[in-house]
Amino acid sequence: VVGRNGSGKSTLARVLAGLVKPSAGQVRVGGVDVFRDRRAALGTVGILFQNPEHQIIFPPVGEEIAFGLRQQGMGKAQAAERTEAVLASFDKLHWKDAIVATLSQGQKHLVCMMAVLAMRPRLLILDEPYAG
Repeated sequence: VVGRNGSGKSTLARVLAGLVKPSAGQVRVGGVDVFRDRRAALGTVGILFQNPEHQIIFPPVGEEIAFGLRQQGMGKAQAAERTEAVLASFDKLHWKDAIVATLSQGQKHLVCMMAVLAMRPRLLILDEPYAG
């Protein structure tokens, strides 16, 4: 999706991810009403924001990645196992206890990408993917 600044691309991405309620009707992705069924939406649509600061909640990288998994209903041990597997697949296992605030903008973006991919969404939306 391309368009001028302020044309609604990011808003469309957020509606498709279920983060913003559509002004009319409903949005279904793979049969899931992404706004009404948040748990199912997490496994259906993943979104990587343009600015990682708008996505990061927890200071340690490991907790940040595990958060979405716990929201999907995964147990603590299973979420920790998947978190380590994702970190290892990016050769970043040494980041597990790192504080996100100490990372560069590009590294923060990577943490957000790992957190989204850990949830294994069927669809991935990248808002300004080349930023950072």
